Amino acid sequence: MSKSPRVVIVKTYREVVALLAVCSITLAGGMLLRCRFGCAGEATPALTTVVNIGMALALLGISIYLFGIAIRQPIALRMDEDGISGYYAPPLTWSQIADFGVYRDRSEGTFIPTTYIGIRVARTGALYAAQTPRQRSTTASLFRKSDYHILIPQIMLKDFSAGRVVSAAKALQVFSKKADPK
Repeated sequence: MSKSPRVVIVKTYREVVALLAVCSITLAGGMLLRCRFGCAGEATPALTTVVNIGMALALLGISIYLFGIAIRQPIALRMDEDGISGYYAPPLTWSQIADFGVYRDRSEGTFIPTTYIGIRVARTGALYAAQTPRQRSTTASLFRKSDYHILIPQIMLKDFSAGRVVSAAKALQVFSKKADPK
């Protein structure tokens, strides 16, 4: 029996998440300042003020959530001989995973092409059964868009590129199949 590849633990990139939170707070502050000083000349200043305050509160909520992620710094992805799990991927065994790949989103409306780790699930019924209706909808739309059921953004992976994670995952999957032939 060959030696097992090491466990791969990829942490969430704390600095990127904190920067997103700061940007959210800055936008929220700008909206609140616009409510205070800029809505007087509008045709419907009361409606504009209510909309701006609502959007500012939503952005503040998002920034608090992002700061929570930055402080907690969850494990973005954990891979070992049993399978994968983590903040961005549900727990899956290697037998449930059909393929890994690097997906680059070059959509028409995308300003900067984003790179993802793509995970294609072998049996979608088992995945859908473990998900909420909202998660099922998201998974189905991701599959229509990218041909992968789960996408993990590379920008959130600290010290790892998508290609490196995919090659490590494929090596662990091959080792798992050799160790447990059925």
